[in-house]
Amino acid sequence: MQQLDGVLFNVKYLLILRNTTDTALSALRRNFFKEVDPELRTVEHTLTYVEAALRGIPCRNTFIAHYEQALADPQAFLEPLSAFLELSPASKLALKGRLSKKGRMPSRKAHKLTQYKECKAAGLDEEACYRKISTLMDEFFGLRSFMW
Repeated sequence: MQQLDGVLFNVKYLLILRNTTDTALSALRRNFFKEVDPELRTVEHTLTYVEAALRGIPCRNTFIAHYEQALADPQAFLEPLSAFLELSPASKLALKGRLSKKGRMPSRKAHKLTQYKECKAAGLDEEACYRKISTLMDEFFGLRSFMW
């Protein structure tokens, strides 16, 4: 397969990374999971899979952007992304139009997480619960040493 890369196909991978704890908190706030631990395990398995997949991809075929930076200044990505994707002048112009709209930066407010047993059992209010869950996640992800 690696010998065919660039000959029969030219696959490019664009990864947009967001702080893992912020992403997991966002999923919990939206009730994607009923418990915190399965959420953490799902993120762990996903990151493990992505890391393993990236090891088999040539670096020249991978572009990594950070979510917060992309939202704060999308125009900063025009030149490097256009070069990476080898865009024609017309496609580059279309990308420029799409990048002209600034996104909203995510807020780091105390999400409503009090429905989870880690908070219910301790009778924590929203702010204390947010701190507890954030700390739990930071410790969990810190121990796993993902490349992110």
